[in-house]
Amino acid sequence: ARAASVFAEVLADGRGQHIAIFSHGATLRVLMVHLFPELYIADPKLSPTFENTAVMIVSHDGARFSVVQEPLTPHLAAQG
Repeated sequence: ARAASVFAEVLADGRGQHIAIFSHGATLRVLMVHLFPELYIADPKLSPTFENTAVMIVSHDGARFSVVQEPLTPHLAAQG
């Protein structure tokens, strides 16, 4: 619940802006379950995992959120 309330504050402060949120994978997963309950089931055994440092793009059209890019970690492969 705290992650969702902080996200709402950040969204309100950054209305009309691009916003980057950095957090642990578990916190991002909680936020995605809150935003997209139909996509990310609350049961950890059934939901996708979010790797730490994953990059995910989410869009907001003024009325609803949509996932533009699922969480990816291509930047980790470059470190070899």
